[in-house]
Amino acid sequence: MQETRISSIYFISKDPKGVSTIDRRDLLIQFLSIFLPVALIVTGGAWLLGRSSEQAAITPILAHEQEHISAARRRLEEDLALPLNHIHSLVTEAPIRNAYLSPSGDTLAAMQEAFVTLLSRNPGYSSVRWIDQDGQERVRVDWNGINGRPLPRAQLQNKRDRYFFKEIMEMQGNLIYISPLDLMMEGSRIVEPYTPTLRVGQRVFDEHGKARGFLLINLAARNNIDAFIKSAAPLASRLGV
Repeated sequence: MQETRISSIYFISKDPKGVSTIDRRDLLIQFLSIFLPVALIVTGGAWLLGRSSEQAAITPILAHEQEHISAARRRLEEDLALPLNHIHSLVTEAPIRNAYLSPSGDTLAAMQEAFVTLLSRNPGYSSVRWIDQDGQERVRVDWNGINGRPLPRAQLQNKRDRYFFKEIMEMQGNLIYISPLDLMMEGSRIVEPYTPTLRVGQRVFDEHGKARGFLLINLAARNNIDAFIKSAAPLASRLGV
């Protein structure tokens, strides 16, 4: 005997021994054709719901952290505004200009005095220098924690091989240079204890446009870094230098 169901894609039959058989392959195909689309819809919906909930939770956190990062960036920009103004004004000050246009004992001494005055009013600066077009320091005044100390000629160094010399000398016109943050070096050695340093510089020229090197202010950047991290609180635990 054999029974055929028209409404189904499978058949029930009895073999000669009277045992019923089912076309399992057709049953599996039918099951998967119904179950898989439903499973995919449910799974996708659950993923989208979870993603949406996660995004909703993260968005205000990210917005809050972005506010602190923006505040820290503004603080850093404010800290750099003063040295940027100073380097720009130094270029045109008479004692400075006279020295790089006509270096002599008197004009270089006047430049030193101007640098000493600048450092005494801005103890966050670690040094001010005039470096000529060959990379040689011509005038350098360092801040020693109490006052500005002009370096004698024998202690002046050539900075031709330093990256900042090459980068500044490639700049055009009156653009102001800001170096990457790095550690202060004397000669070929890193100064200890380590001193994070930023440099702000501007090229100088004579009346005919001939290069006369550049002026450079070194900033002792530890305070700037600490202020940046403080402004970024409560992100400070994830910031460090």
